[in-house]
Amino acid sequence: MLNIEQIIEIADNQVFEHQGQHLNDLQRAILEGTLQGRTYADIAKEQHHSEKYIKDSASKLWKSLSQAVGKKVNKFNVKSTLGRCTFSSKGRCSFSSTNIFTINSGNLFKESAPSPENHEIIHKQEQITSHLDLKDAPEIGDFYGRKVELSLLQQKILQGKCNLITLLGIKGIGKTALALKLVDHIKENFEFVIYKSLKSLPSLTQLITETIYPHDQLIPDNSPHQLSQFKKAIEKHSYLIIIDDVNYIFSKHQVSGKYQPGYEAYGNLFKLLSTTKHRSCLIINSSEEIRELSLPRSPTSLRSRGSKWDLN
Repeated sequence: MLNIEQIIEIADNQVFEHQGQHLNDLQRAILEGTLQGRTYADIAKEQHHSEKYIKDSASKLWKSLSQAVGKKVNKFNVKSTLGRCTFSSKGRCSFSSTNIFTINSGNLFKESAPSPENHEIIHKQEQITSHLDLKDAPEIGDFYGRKVELSLLQQKILQGKCNLITLLGIKGIGKTALALKLVDHIKENFEFVIYKSLKSLPSLTQLITETIYPHDQLIPDNSPHQLSQFKKAIEKHSYLIIIDDVNYIFSKHQVSGKYQPGYEAYGNLFKLLSTTKHRSCLIINSSEEIRELSLPRSPTSLRSRGSKWDLN
């Protein structure tokens, strides 16, 4: 069952997808109070507004949510209606490297032809992982479905066609579980298998220091030289790295993809990953679009930019 924070996150994502802006603080407060069973009068007192102002703001909020999800939303059904969005929402799964394509609602679209210059990720199927660091990964429990996605991901990675994968979608749709289940299937093919979450807001320096193994002689700052060392490491060795919860380094209630102060250097990392050929595979999970890994959109067509494909 979804908790209040997850339902608010779903509402925020749905409104942003439809209107291009996040819920403001008052809208979040109204939604949270409603989900907790509080009256408009209680919310008004807490937010230092009149009850009429809260009622009017709530009416506008329900209208926005109704337009965003395509169903009538009010204070009585908001929890059940948004809860169903978890299963019907279009979480996008996009692949990045010399071949990029998108899986959307279970439909598979043809990708560009393989590049003859692409490096093979896998050299020996029987290769044994020499360093496994999944201590921070959550327990995924029972895993159901997603067989098509798992098979496709495994195929593309093991054939050496894809060394950067972005899993995009609202919280609660199973991005982390999918990535970790995939690790179980393919970890023997990589020298180093590492899971890192950005939920605790590590600096880029900290992320690189804790990820690259062995990590001696790292330059202790966010300079381009450190990114260069990271690049050399993933070119020299075969890493399988999950970078989870990327949305935590973005500013909330602002333009999508805007980094929190002090975390702008991550943009350079994502640019590097989107343009570099290497022996490793990185899986990036986020509930918010990552500009450096995004594809251009068109209202009606499936199109390519170089070897990148996106469904619009």
